[in-house]
Amino acid sequence: MHTQVFETKVLKNGYLKIPEIKNLVNHKVKVFVFEENEKEKITVEEFLKKWTGILKGKNPDKLKFEYLMEKYK
Repeated sequence: MHTQVFETKVLKNGYLKIPEIKNLVNHKVKVFVFEENEKEKITVEEFLKKWTGILKGKNPDKLKFEYLMEKYK
C-alpha cells in the first residue's frame, strides 16, 4: 500500500485541491480528511523550560518496568 500525505485547505465552494499524483492514475484510493487544529507554537526555550527535569531523579528503566507490570497484571 502506498501512502501519499499532503496539506491543503477546503475551498469556499467545498472542494479540495489536491496535488497531481501520476503514479495513482486509474487506481482506487481511499481519502481520509482530518481537521487540523491550530496549535500554539512555542519556542525551543519555552519547551525546554516546561519539560526539562520532568524525570529528574527518576530511573526511566524502572518507571517503564513499573508501568508494564501494572498494565499486564
